[in-house]
Amino acid sequence: MSHFTKVATKINDLAALQNALETMGLKLEHHVPCRYYYGTQIRENVAKLPGYNSYDVAFEKNADGTYSIDADFYNGTVEQTIGVSGSTLMRQYAMEKVKMEARKKRYSVHDYGNGKLKIYDPLDRTGAFLEATIDETGNISFKAKGFVGKKCMSFSSLEDAIGVTERKYTDEYHQSERRAEVELLRQKE
Repeated sequence: MSHFTKVATKINDLAALQNALETMGLKLEHHVPCRYYYGTQIRENVAKLPGYNSYDVAFEKNADGTYSIDADFYNGTVEQTIGVSGSTLMRQYAMEKVKMEARKKRYSVHDYGNGKLKIYDPLDRTGAFLEATIDETGNISFKAKGFVGKKCMSFSSLEDAIGVTERKYTDEYHQSERRAEVELLRQKE
């Protein structure tokens, strides 16, 4: 492993959100009534939950371009459908966002279940890959595996597109630089 990164997932892509909702058996609708405990309000982006007594989930755009979950968790239907504070939805959104961004960059994506994705560059024959682990709340950890030196940085544009909050480099990352330093010292002797 040559480096690893962490991402605090934020909803900023309606297409990925729509894919996540569809995977969960829901549909994203636009400019429709959203049911709350206190009544209904027209919202720009709404996931209608099944059932007569169910409340719905709206996605409100923030000033920074991200979307917040706006829902009435009071009767438990919303929580049962999208998880505590939306955690199940956030995990599915993160999975869909990683898949979409990887495919845009022409990487192959394999879903191994339980929040694990392996991302390969089809042109790289070394077997190296980027592993994405999405936890129960939707936070993403990336680990570059099978790389020596800085070759793992070929995946940095994917990580950056997702929204990296932290990147750490391992000994393998610096391995090729150390070899060059050792070679220079040998030549000077």
